[in-house]
Amino acid sequence: MDARSFLEQNWSLLESQNFDDLYKKAIDNAEEKTTDIPEITNLILQAGINPLDFMTYVPEFYALGLDIDNVEIGSKVKEIRVGSFMKCKTLKNVIIPERVTFIHDTAFIDCSSDLKVIAKSWYINDWCEKNNIKSDLNL
Repeated sequence: MDARSFLEQNWSLLESQNFDDLYKKAIDNAEEKTTDIPEITNLILQAGINPLDFMTYVPEFYALGLDIDNVEIGSKVKEIRVGSFMKCKTLKNVIIPERVTFIHDTAFIDCSSDLKVIAKSWYINDWCEKNNIKSDLNL
């Protein structure tokens, strides 16, 4: 099933802003996670909605390869999973809230060399340093 059909079929989850369950269902049903999940994200972002404002995690392959410049991860997010922003070549700035206590090592792999993270905790700042990502600590 293509991304548009999936979203139409799961409209009630979109309307109720239940993006955690929407992405869980998408991941469970995706034939090819590395293409289906980013396409769902792209369609939602094109509609002017930032799902991360409503989620408790950033799903695996959430924005894989998408052309996005800036990301502000919502304050409810606790973890950033496998390949969430992998290959986002245009990604320049990411704000990660203090609530995040886990970032997978592949979350930002193969992104722009200009990528800069605004870290809202020491954990995030240390993670960036360990993974050679520029960061500014902003407590």
